[in-house]
Order: sequence, then structure tokens, then C-alpha cells
Amino acid sequence: MVVKKKEFYCNLGVQTGYAEIKPVLKAVRMPDGTVSSFCQFTLAIPGERTSYTIFCVEELAQQCAESVTPGDYAIAYGRTTCKRDGSGVCLEAVSVLDGGSEMDIEQAADDELTGPLHITLRGSGFHNMRE
Repeated sequence: MVVKKKEFYCNLGVQTGYAEIKPVLKAVRMPDGTVSSFCQFTLAIPGERTSYTIFCVEELAQQCAESVTPGDYAIAYGRTTCKRDGSGVCLEAVSVLDGGSEMDIEQAADDELTGPLHITLRGSGFHNMRE
């Protein structure tokens, strides 16, 4: 009997913290001439020295720009990468849950933080799958 070894790598990340700035919706022209929208904001995470930069694109970018405000508790899911200049970690979000400004991460119970959490990640957080 031959067993194939499967390698599986995942760089799916989850960041939980408080939004430091209001996301601003911006547009960028792609090389093929299409225009794509994106937004960027930072999360302050209790216990961490630095903030994490969160990037959102297309429809998620519009939703974040409309709903997320400074001080809001947020959970961001996506693909973690390093910044180009090597100064820190950023997350390309595929989903952002906005918990509002009333949530206290350090005092809340686990079920209060996530609630009924059902999320489809569209496979964007997985790479380098081979047999």
C-alpha cells in the first residue's frame, strides 16, 4: 500500500481589535484599464506593540468605509502578508465583522465576541496545495 504525502500550507489569519481610523474608500486603475475600489485601516490589538494594517477591496471595501468608525471592535479574516518595506504585517481581508464601539474585548465572553459566526472564505486564504 502506497500512501501519498500531502503538503498543506495556509496563511489564513484572523485579527481582532479596535479600529484606529475611519477607512477611506479609494479607487485604483488596474493595468487592464478597469477601476477597482479599496480601503485601508488599522486595528489596535490589546497587548500588541504595533497596529495591524487591514486592506479590503471591492464590495467589502465599500461596506467597511460605510460602517467602521474609530473605536469600533472588529474581527478581520483574510490572507496575512508582510508589508513591502518589511515594517510589519498586514491582512488582506475577505470578511470584516464590525462589533461597534460598545464591545470591550478584555471583558467580553467568547460568544459575545464572535456571536453566530458563519463565514465563507472563498478559498482565498489557502495556497501551495500539492500532493
